[in-house]
Amino acid sequence: ELARLAGVGPVVRTQGAGLLVGLVCSRPAKQIQAELLERDILVGTSADPAVVRLLPPLVVEREQIDTLREALAELAP
Repeated sequence: ELARLAGVGPVVRTQGAGLLVGLVCSRPAKQIQAELLERDILVGTSADPAVVRLLPPLVVEREQIDTLREALAELAP
């Protein structure tokens, strides 16, 4: 499911395995993190300044992933 985020908004590609996912972005991860937080979406960053880190719970639902996808689509690439 989370791999569907590749190519949405500023997300260039995804990396990682299982639920430990990194979104490689075309803009600094800190900026994207702040913009998502304004939309009440909590994500992390990593040592790589272009990677937004996702650590969703095992019980993450498709609706929650769709909410993230819609928020990312609203962000400038």
